[in-house]
Amino acid sequence: MKSDYATCGQLNHVGIVVGDLASIEAAVRAEGYDPHSHQDYEPGERFYFSDENEIEYEIVAYD
Repeated sequence: MKSDYATCGQLNHVGIVVGDLASIEAAVRAEGYDPHSHQDYEPGERFYFSDENEIEYEIVAYD
């Protein structure tokens, strides 16, 4: 998979908004994925993980 920002129209990641970030992270880990890049920022928190097809997901919860 090509990993850059130079290709016009290339999918970077899929974002999913959730209500309870901690429980979703536990579920992601239970499925065998490795959450990374945790960030706490205004107005919320997020982490990322990639699936077996190298698709990156951003899981975010807003305050």
